[in-house]
Amino acid sequence: MIVKLFSGRTTGPAVLLALLLLVPGGGTAEAQTVSSPARQNAQQPNFVLIIADDMGWDDTAAYGHPTVRTPHLERLAREGMRFDQAFVTTSSCSPSRASIITGRYPHSTGAARLHQPLPAEQITFVELLRNAGYWTAAAGKWHLGSAVRDRFDVVKEAGRRRPGADAPPPAAGDINGAEEWIETMRERPKDKPFFLWLASIDPHRPYRPGATSQPHRPEDVVVPPYLPDTPEVRADLALYYDEVARLDSYVGQVLGELERQGVADNTFVLFISDNGRPFPRAKTSVYDSGIRTPFILRWPGRVQPGSISSELVSTVDLAPTLLELAGVQRPSTFQGSSFASLLTREPGRRARDYIFAEKNWHDFDDRVRATRSERYKYIRNDYRDISNSPPADAIRSPTFQTMRRLRDAGTLTPEQRTVFVTPRPAEELYDLWEDPHELRDLAGDPRYAETLSKLRGVLDAWQRDTNDLPPATRTPDGFDRETGEALPRAGLLPLDLPRQRSGPDTLVAFKRFGDTELRLHLFFPPGHQNGNPQPALVLFFGGGWYGGEPGQFYPQARYFASRGLVAIAAEYRTSNTHGTSPFESVRDARSAMRWVRTHAAELGVDPQRIAAGGGSAGGHLAAAAALLPGIDEAGEDLSVSSRPDALVLFNPVIDNGPGGYGYERIGERYPEFSPLHNVAPSAPPTIVFLGTEDNAVPVQTIRRFEERMRGAGARVEVRLYEGQKHGFFNYGNGENEYYFRTVREADRFLSSLGYLQGHPTL
Repeated sequence: MIVKLFSGRTTGPAVLLALLLLVPGGGTAEAQTVSSPARQNAQQPNFVLIIADDMGWDDTAAYGHPTVRTPHLERLAREGMRFDQAFVTTSSCSPSRASIITGRYPHSTGAARLHQPLPAEQITFVELLRNAGYWTAAAGKWHLGSAVRDRFDVVKEAGRRRPGADAPPPAAGDINGAEEWIETMRERPKDKPFFLWLASIDPHRPYRPGATSQPHRPEDVVVPPYLPDTPEVRADLALYYDEVARLDSYVGQVLGELERQGVADNTFVLFISDNGRPFPRAKTSVYDSGIRTPFILRWPGRVQPGSISSELVSTVDLAPTLLELAGVQRPSTFQGSSFASLLTREPGRRARDYIFAEKNWHDFDDRVRATRSERYKYIRNDYRDISNSPPADAIRSPTFQTMRRLRDAGTLTPEQRTVFVTPRPAEELYDLWEDPHELRDLAGDPRYAETLSKLRGVLDAWQRDTNDLPPATRTPDGFDRETGEALPRAGLLPLDLPRQRSGPDTLVAFKRFGDTELRLHLFFPPGHQNGNPQPALVLFFGGGWYGGEPGQFYPQARYFASRGLVAIAAEYRTSNTHGTSPFESVRDARSAMRWVRTHAAELGVDPQRIAAGGGSAGGHLAAAAALLPGIDEAGEDLSVSSRPDALVLFNPVIDNGPGGYGYERIGERYPEFSPLHNVAPSAPPTIVFLGTEDNAVPVQTIRRFEERMRGAGARVEVRLYEGQKHGFFNYGNGENEYYFRTVREADRFLSSLGYLQGHPTL
């Protein structure tokens, strides 16, 4: 909905829908251009994007703040449109900017973690505008890496020495990133439309007095309820206000320069922030204080002055919107939705029903996902064992250090203690209309069960549609969570670390034959302790009993460990490596299950909840451990059961009889070897994943297995995937769609048995 805010008269030519029409005809999205320079200049608007660094959405007079002095932003809103429900995709500096420029969510950009450079293969809207005849320039904070600098005609990075400059670059805190904005605007060619990426460093920490000639007073500060109202906090916020005011002065200079150049009437100006203010429970959080952004747009003659939009928009929507307004075809890589129709008040149109946000590594280990409707916010915390720490610069701030002191004295309110609390809830739900600061978690309130369920489904669908996969391993903290000081050897893991080969937490030997040692590759849940036994999942790799390696199931193991299971990838003997037969493989699998149950107390495993799974021949071994009456290693304690309490089978070799897989090697011994021929009432609950085009395990074989399991009174679920072949579920297969889908289904299956709590986190 758009309503009138200020009085005023629309100026400039009334050009509306013509500007929204895409250019017909020719070329790919990446190379789309308009037909002639004359047509470009006549129809294409100029664009100026001004990006604040760490500014809260409501810390300006334009959004009703009573004391922060921002007259130029207030003017921008008075002459344009203020969006009241605008959000970034992540409350983290460089990932947010990478998302804006690519029109993709952070996990899809290849730069989801702080300081990761944007990969060269990413398509940005900037080069598409440039291909369409625009002059493009960036000035101020860069933070996108070197690979995409060439998308702009000019890049002037704040703090970097220019060729020929004698003086060293200024120190952090002495620059604001806007010093070269006006100079850059004056360098533009006058015969081309232009796009300017003007990125401030204000109001990023550190803070020093003197940012403005009229400092804000501590008594003028508005302290949010999740921060303590103390002199230290007020003084910290007052310095932050000063930097907001300094940024506002540069916004005024930009507006004045557009008028001096006579291009204001054909220039689309948008002011946003990359994330919320750098204080506890704001920046790097997915609360509105972290992800909600100021979003003020002026476009004379196109956007009604003094108007307000209450529709949801996201900064991931900016790239498709600018291209639509420029008449340039959007590429298929974009994940956002254009909000161009909101600018012209097209009847019945809205940009989106939900926004989505994420948190990944930013100084500290974390993974959070969230979705928000106009009224409700749903948050999913994947890593419950860590607190909701602010970034390291905020931890070093007077505000957080004051909070530490008050915490130790026991005088913080419950709302203020949330940044220290562990474990965090798996899910959070807030009613933003009744609780705008998100202080009352409704996730456990039965009155909101329907809302909670609906938003879970919305977030699940978004993660599935955008291929949002969990990392195979967690990234260590780079700083101390109490002091903010850098830790030894801090930093990100190597960017080229193969996720599908991220290693286990430990290895233990469970069986030896002379010089041959068979090991279990163990992945533990975060904070796992032996005194708190958890369910376990033992996974066996595939390879036809010829070869293979446990690393095949590392991604699944790491994921299920993150969900609370002790996940184990098991070794066993194969013919290529050890010169053995499939019977030795079965004996080893059963030995592995028996060893885990025997050592359950040492491993912190519940001996009554040990599931097994595997793919292909590994699926056979898991089923063999559950269903076969024998084939055990001589001398083992057979009073300890090798039977799994549940089975998770990926295209399992389940029939070894005549016509089945491996019969030529098993021969007449198939009745003791084939799981299909040994289904009994003792069979554990089972889920099976199979592609319909699997040449090794036909669909009819699994249907026969399903029929026999049901006939024995056992629970069995079969999931078929149309057109998929053998091994379709493996991590690294295509775009990992079926890894994602099968793991989610396995998660739900194990949850239904009580092995997991909550909902899948990928």
